[in-house]
Amino acid sequence: MQHRKYTGIEIANILQAKLVSPNPEDIQVFDILIDSRRLIAPEGAIFFALQSKRNDGHLYIGSLYKKGVRNFVVSRLNEEQERFPEASFFVVNSTLTALQRLTSEHRKHFNIPVIGITGSNGKTIVKEWLFQLMHPDKNIVRSPKSYNSQIGVPLSVWQMNETHEMALFEAQELEVYLNDYSFTVSDSSKTIYEEFVPLDSGVESKFAKDCESSDQIKFYFKLPNWFKIPTPIGNYNPDWALVFEDDKKIYFVAETKDTGTPQVDLSKLGGDEQMKIKCGKAHFNEFDDLEYKVVNKVGQLIE
Repeated sequence: MQHRKYTGIEIANILQAKLVSPNPEDIQVFDILIDSRRLIAPEGAIFFALQSKRNDGHLYIGSLYKKGVRNFVVSRLNEEQERFPEASFFVVNSTLTALQRLTSEHRKHFNIPVIGITGSNGKTIVKEWLFQLMHPDKNIVRSPKSYNSQIGVPLSVWQMNETHEMALFEAQELEVYLNDYSFTVSDSSKTIYEEFVPLDSGVESKFAKDCESSDQIKFYFKLPNWFKIPTPIGNYNPDWALVFEDDKKIYFVAETKDTGTPQVDLSKLGGDEQMKIKCGKAHFNEFDDLEYKVVNKVGQLIE
């Protein structure tokens, strides 16, 4: 499927750029280039002259021009206009901001679910795990490798086209706040975290320890606060997601609170909490590959 094409006038408007071109009406762009060494086909490419402490993309305009590239996003324009008479220059204040603006506009053309994955550790693992679970049923576009920086995210978004049904993108890490209950990870292959699992109680800390030590659990992680199930009395946030060895089911565990009983005693929870758990059970009953349980120990899942 061919990538969506943008005219020179469209790009100038999106980037809020001054367009200097001998033939602005003939410009058509469908490929982004930020590294002169990664040029595949010059036709339809636009080069963003990004700047860093160690390098300056403006230094490579000449070599790319010789290879056939004719569209450049720059933050300065000195003698380039005269040296490269066939080139079109989009002059902006910041080439990085311009890159982000173009890909943000590109995203608006596709009405598909987009899952953003962030955190301090394990973003790529989670992205690839979700992709493996869902790609047999959907055409999914995802971040290449660990593209989660201010440059990597726009390049990931630019991949989107009309054939895609879902997107999985990484975003730069957020700070993890640790406390006395945070679990220190020894086996990072079993979770999205590489060093610590941020937790809120001793029961949760014991649960994480048992997940890591159990030979029957293949993968586990604490669900983030933004993972919510809508219910008639408000959003509900399950605690954990687990996958067992040789089992394709994902188990969403509702509660790891200690109610002072061997099993979680729902009657000792608040009325709203009981209702949300009841709604959670009804929600997950609609899925064949998901199972929802209310426990306070990993052993209750294995029994």
